[in-house]
Amino acid sequence: SYKLNISLDNKSILYLNSDIMDLSYTKNLKIKSSLLSKKLLSSVIDKINKKKDLIKLNPFIDEKKYWFKSNSFDGIRVPIGYAPDENIELIIGHNTTNYNALIGGGVGSGKSVLLHNIILGIATRYDASECQFLLLDYKEGTEFLPYQFLPHAHVLSTESDPVFGLKTLEYVNDEISKRGILFKKAGVSNISKFRSKSEIAMPRWVIIIDEFQRMFQDQSIMSKVETLFDDLNRRGRAFGIHFILATQSIYDLNMTPATLSQLSIRICLKISEMDASKILHVDNLIPSTFDKPGMCIYNNNIGLIGSNLQMQVPFIDGSKIKNLILEISKKNKIKTINYISKGQQFELFDKKNNLLSEMPFVSIGSLQNIEKTYFNLNVNPQTSSPILILGNHQQKLRQVFKSFVRDYFIKSKDIDITCLDFHPLNMDTVTNSLPNKVKVYKFQEDQNDFLINLKKMKLSFSKSKKINILLVLGLDESLTLKENVVDDIGSQSDNETKTILLSIIRERLSLNLFPIVFLRKLSGFSTVFDSLNYENSISSDIFTRRVYMDTPQEFHYEVGNLNNYKIFYQDLDKSSRHILTLFE
Repeated sequence: SYKLNISLDNKSILYLNSDIMDLSYTKNLKIKSSLLSKKLLSSVIDKINKKKDLIKLNPFIDEKKYWFKSNSFDGIRVPIGYAPDENIELIIGHNTTNYNALIGGGVGSGKSVLLHNIILGIATRYDASECQFLLLDYKEGTEFLPYQFLPHAHVLSTESDPVFGLKTLEYVNDEISKRGILFKKAGVSNISKFRSKSEIAMPRWVIIIDEFQRMFQDQSIMSKVETLFDDLNRRGRAFGIHFILATQSIYDLNMTPATLSQLSIRICLKISEMDASKILHVDNLIPSTFDKPGMCIYNNNIGLIGSNLQMQVPFIDGSKIKNLILEISKKNKIKTINYISKGQQFELFDKKNNLLSEMPFVSIGSLQNIEKTYFNLNVNPQTSSPILILGNHQQKLRQVFKSFVRDYFIKSKDIDITCLDFHPLNMDTVTNSLPNKVKVYKFQEDQNDFLINLKKMKLSFSKSKKINILLVLGLDESLTLKENVVDDIGSQSDNETKTILLSIIRERLSLNLFPIVFLRKLSGFSTVFDSLNYENSISSDIFTRRVYMDTPQEFHYEVGNLNNYKIFYQDLDKSSRHILTLFE
């Protein structure tokens, strides 16, 4: 394209000249001919491209009057790079065998800029009824955060944790199953035939995962992720499901050849030779010679060197990205249901999302699914077992406690809430969320008054027609409560406070009482609930529903450590367990 004349002197130094370009500035360059032929061409073009007066390349964004004019009936195509002969397009489908892409690029290579070009290029050519995105960012940054306002962003997660990534793949698998049922009813085998026969504008899904390899490196979900990735990449094409996976390095990632073969489009920016050999091919190492952001190889034949196309990705800055998203959201008339996850933080509780038609239920967190479904616990003592909250993580403890004293719960006409605080230092940092309506009794302030109130409480429970919620804090911290009473002849018995408390919990059904007990550790249960009078003892088996601030040891390999915003729920009766995100 440059119509270069290349001459070689006896010292193996190359000289360049052209009839259509001024290459006089290259006279002093020394380009050694010992380079591999593909590297040679790359080096020559790189030297020319370094000339400072090159034009600035604009992103491929059409005029607004042409927006949303394309349809995804046969696939998706969007220009993403400049080349000497013609612009290079990312082509998915359209009578090719290419449906998924793998992008590689080291730090500063322009990988994020390329992803922005792909997303915005597609979003301006197709409306949200034609194409939707599922965007996951594993760089623990905010690269995808502006897209929370993009109508096409069906699922968006920044700072994604591995579990949410797995749930996203499961969500995609469920979508394939739903589409499969529709295809079967229509008697068709792929999305193009379905749209032709049904005239339903079923959108294609483009799943873009930046630093996707981190999903494969978490031991607790690794095997499930590998299986799903292989299956979804293979089956997704017929259902309009396409993956674009981006990474800085996959050299130590053992993806199966079958999975890699499904990622037939390879785009490689500046990267090490080792990674270039895995993203492209063992003898296709040209990206290791690039030293300018945005220079890359586009290859639509699983990285084989004969299919290389070299291109330059145009730069697009943050302000332009935000302005384009704003314009797209104004012009796109398709209303979509989108799910946004901000990653490692609390979920904001919204009563509107609670979907509780009647009491007594309490929402203690949200599931790790895409919809962030609220997880509700039945607190009817006649039908459900008491709840044991285990752990000493103060922040989590406060948030779990707050779940039982939210407005919708407190204001219920069918519920009365009482709190017993046995902690030696009082649990004011936890109980400060309690409204005035909730009665709080503190054992350490006056133990005699506490005992009197405990007796009155039991009597009032027996007369009440409401459900009595009893929140009990700090039992295993109170040495006084554990002390035994010794009579004149040396016989030991439980102290009176403990005796009454055990009787209240033991008689919970007749008192219509629902106990929620907070302990530091499950191992401390027996020291609190075992009685010297065996008949008064309470077995931990009655607390079949348990909330852990951290993962129990027997599930640690499967779940791993929980972050500051998650808890582990277990129901022994139903053999179920869930990781939940706590509410703010």
